[in-house]
Amino acid sequence: MLSMLACLKESDFDQRPCTQMIDTFNKCVHITENKRRANKDMQKSEVVSPSDKSGRSFDRLSSKQITELLRRFPEP
Repeated sequence: MLSMLACLKESDFDQRPCTQMIDTFNKCVHITENKRRANKDMQKSEVVSPSDKSGRSFDRLSSKQITELLRRFPEP
């Protein structure tokens, strides 16, 4: 991103000389956004447990896990 902005500054914010850097930046943003969406979808479908994927246990549940447990087991 910094190299793209530096290129734009050098070219007086004309995008034509910096198209390769802009395309690279847009691809990076697209890949990162897809990873974020996949991670969000995985967290939605994740089974509630007080441990991470490597099996390490935690002392506390996350707020999303607590909300999911309260939805599953509402108080009378």
